[in-house]
Amino acid sequence: MSVKINQLHTAVWIYDIDMNHIPWANEAGLKLWGSPSVEDLSTRDFKTGQSEAVRESLEQYKVAFEKGEVIQKNWLLLPNGIETPAFCQFSGIRLPD
Repeated sequence: MSVKINQLHTAVWIYDIDMNHIPWANEAGLKLWGSPSVEDLSTRDFKTGQSEAVRESLEQYKVAFEKGEVIQKNWLLLPNGIETPAFCQFSGIRLPD
């Protein structure tokens, strides 16, 4: 039995740490981020206003991902400026570019 990722109720998205954008999200991820489409979400600016602490955390995550580690943390997301607490599991996926 296979499950299609868009059938999941769990939000899943790819965050490109180097480019500070989300190039893809499943339907639940789009809902969480308050976005009507992947195209809309991929154009959002996640770098402006990003704190130094968040930048440092993401850089530390990149190092952990190179070691094959998975990170679980509570994060405060800001979809469309609305504070949204979420328990996140971060896994590193190397994209072709």
